[in-house]
Amino acid sequence: MRIRIPLTYLVLGGTFVILLPHVGHAQAIDDITEQASQHVLKAWSYLINMVGFVGGGALLLASVFGWYMHQKNPNAGRGLGLVLAGFVCGALLLSFPFLAKTASLSVFSGGVQATGDQKMMKFDQ
Repeated sequence: MRIRIPLTYLVLGGTFVILLPHVGHAQAIDDITEQASQHVLKAWSYLINMVGFVGGGALLLASVFGWYMHQKNPNAGRGLGLVLAGFVCGALLLSFPFLAKTASLSVFSGGVQATGDQKMMKFDQ
């Protein structure tokens, strides 16, 4: 009884044997997960910045145009309250990335660090 091995299996097996040392030196799962989460968080921050800058700028431009239209014809249907609300929302959206970065650096990065150093407590009398 003769065993026949197809050429495809031999090529795949040879490729696996050649790549085996590289697979053996793969990163740990926590490093891969950390890198993936950093990529996701960076993409999320770019999306928030884009929405803040583009949306805020668009609202500010629309408010300036609305103010112009209101001054040209106050009875045209675009009220002054709508113009001011667009201006306020545009300013908030435009400043949101700066406020979020300031809050994250000032509030959330003041965490405890475990360095292994022991400190001696001294009491004054």
